[in-house]
Amino acid sequence: MYFVKPIFFEFEPVKIANVAENGSLKTELARFIALYEKQCLLEILGECLYKELIDSFELLENATEFTLKDDATEPIKRLVNGYSYTAPDETDCEAWTLSYLLGGCGCGCGSSTCTTRVWKGFVKTDQYLVGTEMTESKSSFIADYIYYHYLFINRSFSTGSGQQVLTGENSTTVSNFSKRIDRWNEFIASVVCRQNETSLYRFLHDNKADYPTWKRNCNLTIKTKY
Repeated sequence: MYFVKPIFFEFEPVKIANVAENGSLKTELARFIALYEKQCLLEILGECLYKELIDSFELLENATEFTLKDDATEPIKRLVNGYSYTAPDETDCEAWTLSYLLGGCGCGCGSSTCTTRVWKGFVKTDQYLVGTEMTESKSSFIADYIYYHYLFINRSFSTGSGQQVLTGENSTTVSNFSKRIDRWNEFIASVVCRQNETSLYRFLHDNKADYPTWKRNCNLTIKTKY
């Protein structure tokens, strides 16, 4: 259903050059988004919850994007759009230790007297001033996942004479390794465990009675640069 659009990749830290232009790049990126957004959602939700999600969307006549159906369930709406809720009692610490994330975000980590947690949804909208005008910027952990795979695949380019690395005049080509690892780890933080913000898995775990078909992917871990 394409939560992520090409415009998401117009600026850093997920910038793709010339993304706003028409032509083969726009077509290729649209195809790439469709493929890797689906892959991302399957990895983080599991097949059953993913099916519930896509079955809750429809493409209306003459529409340019999918929209949630009127009869979509409240849990699906909360998953997609975000939800503010009261944190449950921490009685299931073992399931949330996440020691594979270098010891971060275990039970009691970042404790406070505030009992409200806010899941911001699949797409976050931030506002900032440009001169005297308020401008919106959209971002998503799905875009981080897509960007990681985009950089991974574009380590080199296929040409008639084999794989090549393109270089520009008066420029030096460097590996995109560090940048793509940064985006992967940002994706993991948003999905699995973020210190001062409710991650997707924190939200699903807290509200697991509403998402009985969710299958947590325990293979999602950070990547190191060294």
